[in-house]
Amino acid sequence: MTNKNYTIIDDFLPEEEHKKILEVMSDTGFDWHLADKITIEQDDKDIFFYLCHVFYNQTSLFQSNLFELIFPLLKKIDPKALVRAKANLYLNQGLGVKEHASHTDYPFPHKGALYSLNTCDGYTKIGEEKIPSVANRIIFFDPSEHHCSTSCSDTKTRMNININYF
Repeated sequence: MTNKNYTIIDDFLPEEEHKKILEVMSDTGFDWHLADKITIEQDDKDIFFYLCHVFYNQTSLFQSNLFELIFPLLKKIDPKALVRAKANLYLNQGLGVKEHASHTDYPFPHKGALYSLNTCDGYTKIGEEKIPSVANRIIFFDPSEHHCSTSCSDTKTRMNININYF
């Protein structure tokens, strides 16, 4: 499905590649890190937080020892230059589906891919469009444009991989 602001592709990876990524990231030994704010635009009184895992960040030249896990995604996306690749884990905080603060990933035009690892009632909002989280779905869009994430209420977590690139 293509909209002027984004493109959605379901069943993006072969099922076995999707399952491998999901299995590794769902393991209790996966290296998640607490982020006490979902966006820098978030109000200090806001209680929302999430867990993340940075696979790659160009600004810090950081690379996770699990970077190879996302090679199937990167191979299919075929970026010319990678800015950042990170996984997001939004926990069901028992508050229903709540939209997080609208934000941009970086202040310059670039490409973005948001890959959903599981299906839940959470979504990504681009403009006024709510795009449901569906396992093995990818959304291509310009993350320098305002968008927002949400929590979930029908599963324990909402998991995705966010890739910023040129």
